[in-house]
Amino acid sequence: MEHFQMSKRLSLFNRGTIKIFLCLVSSLLMMSACAKDAPPGTNENSASSSSIATQTSTTTSVQQQQQQSVAATPGASLQPGGNASPSGADSSQAGPPPTLAEAQSSVARIYKNAVTVDTGYSNTPFVVGDFNDDGSQDIAVVVRPAKGMLPTLNGEYANWILEDVSQVEVPVVRNGVQVLPPKPGPVKIEGEDPLLVIIHGYKQEGWRNGMAQQTYLLKNGVGENMRTQQVKYALAGAGGNNPHVGRNGDVIKETRAQTDGFIFWTSAKYAWRP
Repeated sequence: MEHFQMSKRLSLFNRGTIKIFLCLVSSLLMMSACAKDAPPGTNENSASSSSIATQTSTTTSVQQQQQQSVAATPGASLQPGGNASPSGADSSQAGPPPTLAEAQSSVARIYKNAVTVDTGYSNTPFVVGDFNDDGSQDIAVVVRPAKGMLPTLNGEYANWILEDVSQVEVPVVRNGVQVLPPKPGPVKIEGEDPLLVIIHGYKQEGWRNGMAQQTYLLKNGVGENMRTQQVKYALAGAGGNNPHVGRNGDVIKETRAQTDGFIFWTSAKYAWRP
C-alpha cells in the first residue's frame, strides 16, 4: 500500500514538472520569435537616443544659421528699440521696439502736462539703453517745456532731478589725491529750449514698468544724431579710459556744436564728455 501511494506521488510530481518545463519552453520560443521580428539593434533606448540626436542636430543647424547671419555684418547689432549701431549695445533686456505713443505715455506718467515730447526733433525723439548700468532698460526722450509750465519744472519739490550736463564735472586726481569739483549752482530752465528726459527702468520691464519713477531732466542735453552706444565703444572713440565712466552699460552718443561726444552716468549724475 505504501509503495502504491509513493508511486502516485511521484507520478503527480513528474506531471507538474513537465508542465512547468513546457511553459518555459513556450515562453522561450515566443521571445525568440519577437526578437526575429524586431529590426537589429532596435529598442526603446536606441529610439530615444535617435530622437534626441535629431533634435540636437536641428538646434545646432539653427544656431549656425544665426551665427552666419550676424557674421555677415561685422560689428553691427540691433540696439534696444531698433536703433542699429556698430556699438553692439546689449539688447538682452530690450523687449519690443518702443513706439512714440509709449514714449509719450511714459513721460506723461511722471511729468503730467509739464512737458511735451518734441516730435519735430530731427531724428526719432527717443532712444533706449541701460544708461545707469543697473541691468534694466532706460529711455531718453527729447521734450520741450509746455506753455506756462516753467515754474513747475523749476519747482523745489518736483518729482524729477534737474541738471545741466554742461556743468556737471567729475573728480580729478592730483598728486594721488582725489579733488572734488566745485558744486555747480542751481539749475534753472528758461525759455522753450529742448530738454532731455531720462527715465530709469525698473526690474525686467524697464522703463515700461509703471513703478519706473526715477527720472532726470537734463538741460543742454540735446544734440544732433542722438543714438545709443555701449560704454566701451564710446571710450575707445574718445581716446582712452575714464575712471568715472562705468565699464558696462550704455551712453547717449550725439553731436553738439559740431563736436562728437556722449552723455554718461557718473554713478550719481549725468555729464557730457566730448
